[in-house]
Amino acid sequence: MLAGCGGSQPPIGAPGATFTTNKLESRVPRVNTGNEDLIYANGPFDTYILFYKTGTLVNTFNTAGEGGLCSDKHGNVFAPHQDVIYEYAHGGTTPIAALPDQGYRPEGCSTDPTSGNLAVANFRTSSSQSGNIAIYKKSKGQPKFYSDPTIQYYLSCSYDNAGNLFLDGQSASKPFLFAELRQGSSMFTNLTLNEENSNPGAVQWDGHYVAIGANGAKLIYRVAVSGSQATVVSTIHLYGDKPPSYLFWVQGDTLRGGPGFLDTKPAFVM
Repeated sequence: MLAGCGGSQPPIGAPGATFTTNKLESRVPRVNTGNEDLIYANGPFDTYILFYKTGTLVNTFNTAGEGGLCSDKHGNVFAPHQDVIYEYAHGGTTPIAALPDQGYRPEGCSTDPTSGNLAVANFRTSSSQSGNIAIYKKSKGQPKFYSDPTIQYYLSCSYDNAGNLFLDGQSASKPFLFAELRQGSSMFTNLTLNEENSNPGAVQWDGHYVAIGANGAKLIYRVAVSGSQATVVSTIHLYGDKPPSYLFWVQGDTLRGGPGFLDTKPAFVM
């Protein structure tokens, strides 16, 4: 998954366990990123750092996260792994902190621009029990867990600019479930999407709408939410054999995807 990592102006929105320094891949020279905006992207074995404007590869290190990355307003990146969430400084390849997530398989995360809280979508437990949303206050310490009784597996989550958390997931009987944890609430609001999504992907606040991946159809829906209703206002269609829409990053009119189409060429039509 991708994470926008800002320098002077980030594209978006903890003491812990000890860890060892990751060995850097020798084929990519280390580059001084300064205040440049960056993208962190997970591959099957490595994590890639690229310049946001050009897609040029900056660095890579031989650790791949379990799911979607996210970044905070300072440009720090959070990378979910089994049992732990690593934090990297802007441009960094060695963790500066680690947050405990013991017993869970995290799939995605998001930081709240209004509070600095970190939300992690735990797909399920390590023993295949139902997952949850873990929220770390100020992105530190131990998390507080929140569950929606209708959702069994949690896939992805994203805060909007008002501190509301949107998430998607699945149950044994329903392939797509969409919900909101409103700022200050401990109860989820289940949302009804007016389009079918039988193979859901990432959720991301794009600055105006909630973007939701529809992997099977190679679509990304841009959704407006009012009450318990979620209405598609526009659709991004991925071209040809582009990778599934689980790997995407939308900012304004720019779309970035996972390894395979990390470039500056148009990857969608509206």
